[in-house]
Amino acid sequence: MADEIVSTADIPEDELSEDTDLSATAGSDPREKIEFYVQMRGYTQSDMDALIVEAAARIIVGKHGDTTLAKEIQARCIELTAQKADEALNRVTKEIMDQPMTPQYGDKKPVTMRGFLELYGREYLSAKVDRDGKPDQNGYGAAPRMEYLVAKAMDSRFKQDIANATSAVIREVQAEIKARHAKLLDDEKAKIRLAIEQVTK
Repeated sequence: MADEIVSTADIPEDELSEDTDLSATAGSDPREKIEFYVQMRGYTQSDMDALIVEAAARIIVGKHGDTTLAKEIQARCIELTAQKADEALNRVTKEIMDQPMTPQYGDKKPVTMRGFLELYGREYLSAKVDRDGKPDQNGYGAAPRMEYLVAKAMDSRFKQDIANATSAVIREVQAEIKARHAKLLDDEKAKIRLAIEQVTK
């Protein structure tokens, strides 16, 4: 039969009555011209229930089986693998960060990598730089790098804000000039129209 999903031949015998021959299809058979209701006995009803459950299960698995379910499984596998990798990397990173090392400057006392990064960051941000951000220990006007970076960021932000505000003002002025120009033209046209009407009377 066309578009057959499952028949009683595919269901284990211990779930069906003897000599049952039913099938579930995705659509009606075009060769069948008559539809009618059938009264069933209890055992036939249970066979029909088993067939409907099996057909529904096959439709659900069929919809998810080939593509969606495989993608969901793959995504979940990737997620679990990434989670395990993150856990392993976190352990390794913690070990590296807590290992002692000796810095090449300062009092050269052993510190952990975490402590070294903190020292390096502090040194970097407090180092004296010139107006271009280049290291400058003795020059006039030298300032800590942190001050230079903050000032540069603020300059950039203010410059953008001023540019936006200026553009807005220019657009308003242009719109006002255009409106005044249009009104002036309309007034002149009205005057010319009135003069022509008076001459042609």
